[in-house]
Order: sequence, then structure tokens, then C-alpha cells
Amino acid sequence: MKWFVQMKSNGHLVRGVEILAAAKKLAESLGDPNFKGSDGWLWRFRNRHGLFNVVAHGEAASADTSTIEPFRLKLNKVLEDEGLISSQIYNADETGFYWKSMPKNTQVRKGEEKTPGKKMSKERLSSLHYANASGTHRLKLVVVGKSKKPRA
Repeated sequence: MKWFVQMKSNGHLVRGVEILAAAKKLAESLGDPNFKGSDGWLWRFRNRHGLFNVVAHGEAASADTSTIEPFRLKLNKVLEDEGLISSQIYNADETGFYWKSMPKNTQVRKGEEKTPGKKMSKERLSSLHYANASGTHRLKLVVVGKSKKPRA
């Protein structure tokens, strides 16, 4: 627990795997090479010291589902008016992987409602996947580099 308090006071995010690794290292230094930090041990340690898992920072947003049906009706009307066929209709989605990013989860004591996050590394692998509605044309575009804020 002393190690946990030191890590938190230095501003580090501490996950369960780090607690287990520190416990194994402590056990070895005390001459107990047979210590096996299990999920059960970690659960009991968390309960004993009043720790629980939280996300350090994140976004709390959800889609407005009330706009789906009006959009679907409007889209169907446009498709009909323009005489478009399914091979002319595309859907695209971008995804990314921040490959130098640190975890967002950390352990906190009861009573700590928030914990500050740290600036995330912007180095990422991005890919844009798109396909037409008929499934006859699919493409994946991959870009590696630092992500930038979109321009207005």
C-alpha cells in the first residue's frame, strides 16, 4: 500500500497489473519466491484498502436516437428523387490506434471522485474504411503519424 500511495502522490496512474507486479517484487525481496499474485489476491487487497477502478478521463456522450428515423426518411426520399442505386451509395468510418498511449484506468481510494489524466500521445495509426451499399467496392486507407485537429 505504501508503494501505491507513493505512485499516486507522484501523479502516476496505477492499474491492478502494476499492483500485482509490485507485490511480486516485494515478495521476492522479502525472500518469498513462491508468491503468486492472483486475481483473488488483488480483489482482497483492493477491498482491504478501499480501492476501486475508475477511468481517469474520458468522454461521456451518446448518440441522439430521436434523429435516426427522420434522417432515414429524408435519405430514402433523396435516393428516390435522384435515382441512385446501391452501388452509388457509400458509407465510411475512421478508426485509430494510439500506439504510444498510456492506459486511462487507475486505482483510487474511496472518497476520491476524480483523478487527473495526463496528456495523451498523439502518435497513432489511422485507417479509413469505406464501402458501397451493394458491397462491390471496398477500400481501406491507412495513415501513420501524429493526429491533428481537424480544420474548420
